[in-house]
Amino acid sequence: MVAQIQKEVKNAKLQIFTCDKTTPALIIKKANDRFGINLSLDIEFIVLEGKEWILPQTWKHFTLFGQSFGSIVLGFRASRFSIPDILIDTTGFVFFGVVMKLMGSSRVGAYVHYPTISIDMITRVKTGQPMYNNAKLITHSKLLTTLKILYYKIFATWYRFGGLFVDFTAVNSRWTNAHIRSLWGKNDENSMIIYPPCSPHNFSPGSGQVMAVTDRQPAILSISQFRPEKEHKKQVDIMEKLLQNLSDHSKSQRFKLILAGSIRSDEDLKYLESIQKYTTKKGLSDVVDFKINLDFKDLKQLYSKSLIGLHTMNQEHFGIGIVEMMAAGLVMVAHRSGGPESDIVVDFEDKPVGFLAATTDEYVDVISRVFRMEDKELTMLRENAIRSVLQRFSDKSFYDNIAIFIERLVL
Repeated sequence: MVAQIQKEVKNAKLQIFTCDKTTPALIIKKANDRFGINLSLDIEFIVLEGKEWILPQTWKHFTLFGQSFGSIVLGFRASRFSIPDILIDTTGFVFFGVVMKLMGSSRVGAYVHYPTISIDMITRVKTGQPMYNNAKLITHSKLLTTLKILYYKIFATWYRFGGLFVDFTAVNSRWTNAHIRSLWGKNDENSMIIYPPCSPHNFSPGSGQVMAVTDRQPAILSISQFRPEKEHKKQVDIMEKLLQNLSDHSKSQRFKLILAGSIRSDEDLKYLESIQKYTTKKGLSDVVDFKINLDFKDLKQLYSKSLIGLHTMNQEHFGIGIVEMMAAGLVMVAHRSGGPESDIVVDFEDKPVGFLAATTDEYVDVISRVFRMEDKELTMLRENAIRSVLQRFSDKSFYDNIAIFIERLVL
């Protein structure tokens, strides 16, 4: 986005508010190394003290309100350094923008990756569905369930108020778009969908050059950060049932589940260790590999050798990792919800590009079917998936849409 602003608005003075204590040169180098983006050094980075104000672990209870309050604190701190004419928020903390608007910013834009609150969150509490953000203690108590629903509804009203201060909104998927329109009352006049930059060309071998199925290992690859909402335990359960279901398969002795991802905090590390213990308890240590904090080269190597991509997060807002795996020629099996269902794993040119599932048994059935499919059928599906992501999620498409976003925000 910054690169496109530099291109579209020649005389703009660019400032980036950040809580990360690093050098501008290192940030620009990382952008170039990871995404191939060349940024001008003419950018002012304003480092804000107090990142703990917006971290979820700071607010053990009433986390949504706590983080929102923290973003207001940071907003006032930022205003002491600068009050920009135009502010674009990409963090999801809408009340940072509210502060800037009240302090004098003429236009506020937001690129929303995930709504802070959604109807789905309220529905899960109503139906008593236990999840990482809905403890069993609450699901087993009518009183606590009622109180949590009330809490969510109050916050949704607060969040809707914050959205009133956003002049123009971009979202990263149809799923996010539906929720933001419902919560913020946005429409075609003041919102648009911009799929994130996925750089599928960096992973794709090109149409007609996809690696033959026989050259791929019978490995199932999962790419995600190690966090509870990614449902890694479910992936281990899927592998356990899959081995039972395909015990007669000629390659069953070579089946592998590869869980690759990043760790950003002590909480992530504790979560990873719990998954590793769970894998050992299931007796699957020999068939489940963990790959931690891989560099880009090693990640691409995994993409090029694995056959199936696995995604199990419920209500994923988009899923860049899914796009990358499809571009690399993996057969994608993703969760039937959120962005994967509405935007990514959808038929292209009236042909399938992958599969969707929800329950553990559904995943096992789909993956079993993939392993039993003819090579020719698999190749056709994979090549169609590659064409799909190259056309729909290209960097050019992102930059073109960002240009429209900037134009509509500025004007």
